[in-house]
Amino acid sequence: MSVSTSKVTIKVTGEPHTITVYQEFESVWVADGEFRGERLTVRAPTEGLAVGSWRESARRRAKATTRTPGCT
Repeated sequence: MSVSTSKVTIKVTGEPHTITVYQEFESVWVADGEFRGERLTVRAPTEGLAVGSWRESARRRAKATTRTPGCT
């Protein structure tokens, strides 16, 4: 199987991030990239869902790092 990859730039909290998206298996797409110095990899059944899931994971990670310790 020939692996086709593409680069996608998306904004998370106003910052652009370029991620790599590729099809790993027939029904598995991978979105992979760095967010604030950490590798973030997401798998989903479609390319669009992989990109959207990566964005949402990055948003959650950003939100978790901006919270004040001791506050919920």
